[in-house]
Amino acid sequence: LPLAEIRELNDVHAIGGSTAAMLDRLDEVLAQRLAELDARIGEVRMGGNQALAEALAVFVETAANADELDPDDREELLEQVDLILEQARMPEGSRKPGLLRGAIRSVGEIASTVTAIGAAWDRLEPLIRAAFPFQF
Repeated sequence: LPLAEIRELNDVHAIGGSTAAMLDRLDEVLAQRLAELDARIGEVRMGGNQALAEALAVFVETAANADELDPDDREELLEQVDLILEQARMPEGSRKPGLLRGAIRSVGEIASTVTAIGAAWDRLEPLIRAAFPFQF
């Protein structure tokens, strides 16, 4: 999480100087984010794109469990995947190609910093590109 969000969590939840409490809360926030992404991935699965849903699930799980990934990069990565999933839910004419291109580029850049995430991205990226019928 970005430092600003950590400060906000600290203020809102009055966990002060307790490192253990802060780490527990951060785990809760990550778990909530992952649950939200899992629900959106479920929508992709129910929409009939099983291969994309499975690749997304593997990618998100790999990113969430990659200890070597910087926490700020993990947050950005998950936000960008969320943006991609949000765009996938929209009708084709309402999608924003520029946002998608930027999100895909950002995910690719971050994924390339960790071998396991990069490998998961190599499987996912072609499926994402195939799911959106415009030129990258």
